[in-house]
Amino acid sequence: MARGLPYDATKNEVAEFFSGCRVRNGHDGIHILVGQDGRLQGEAVIELEGQEDLDKAKQLNNQMMGRRYIEISPLSQAAADQTLASQPGGSSTEFVVRLRGLPYSATSREILDLLNDCQVAGGDKGIRFSFAPDGRPSGEAFVELASELDVSKALGHNKEHMGKRYVEIFRATKGQLEWEGRMSEKVGGGAGGVVRLRGLPFKCTEEDIRQFFQDMPIVAGGVTMQVDAENRGTGEAYVEFVRPDDAEKALYKNRQMMGHRYIEVFRSTHTEVRPTNMKETRWRGTPYSRPPPQGQWGGGGGDRGGYGGYGGYGAGGYGGKFGGGYDRGGRGRGRGMMRGGGGGYNNYGDAGGGPGYTPYP
Repeated sequence: MARGLPYDATKNEVAEFFSGCRVRNGHDGIHILVGQDGRLQGEAVIELEGQEDLDKAKQLNNQMMGRRYIEISPLSQAAADQTLASQPGGSSTEFVVRLRGLPYSATSREILDLLNDCQVAGGDKGIRFSFAPDGRPSGEAFVELASELDVSKALGHNKEHMGKRYVEIFRATKGQLEWEGRMSEKVGGGAGGVVRLRGLPFKCTEEDIRQFFQDMPIVAGGVTMQVDAENRGTGEAYVEFVRPDDAEKALYKNRQMMGHRYIEVFRSTHTEVRPTNMKETRWRGTPYSRPPPQGQWGGGGGDRGGYGGYGGYGAGGYGGKFGGGYDRGGRGRGRGMMRGGGGGYNNYGDAGGGPGYTPYP
């Protein structure tokens, strides 16, 4: 038995600490213990091959792992069996773990890749994602595994990275998994599955989206294109599929191309879908560009510049309602709502980009 382990210690780190000893069955012989709440206790049971290995392990008593002293004590086989049996779920068929800190766009496939040495019961059917009350992903998931050995392996992946985020893994119960499944269905609004798309081409149509998901039937009226207050596309849409499983498959098309643009696909819910006239956007430069920081008032641009950039028409220049552009020789009068609007085209105006004004009068 090893006590005093760092709470984020992994099986790899424990194996390295005992590198001079023969561990029975390799990493499968290392059992990181958890409390009844599923949190790591800083303890582990390590199965060794023989007395010689036990003697070597005793010499590691009070040696350092990171900044912590590790206490090593012998454990009989009976005591080891009793300790492992007392683990939450250790004497039952509840082989469940909880993952926390997942990217909000994480898919079942990415979780299976993270737990690549574990057998997940039912494949991706054994994974339940958790959602916040507003229907957005919470960054947590529950995974049902096939055996206690798989639970032990899964806990060994604690603090490993998925993308740029490290994922915490705790033991959980089947009751928690089933409750999460019921809550997800409640938040999701029942039958069907929904995803959100971002980065759509400016002239994208509903038919283009149906072709993008051509092997996944979409319900009639299930494509909700998002537009701004002036009825211009925002590059986003919500899609509802006939089969809930297709919403999960759709996530695998994340960053695939539609024309010359890659499309981002996110998990969503029925409650998140907005009618097209509810999304208002007060600013629009080039398609899908982000608005500049609020509170900065600057000179707008010429024709086809930033939102409201009507400056630059005619020889005398016309200061737009929001965009004060430049004509051929003189400055438009309007003050820009946003700093440095885009310039005009042809002879209608030169680049805006004048100094900012604070505050707006």
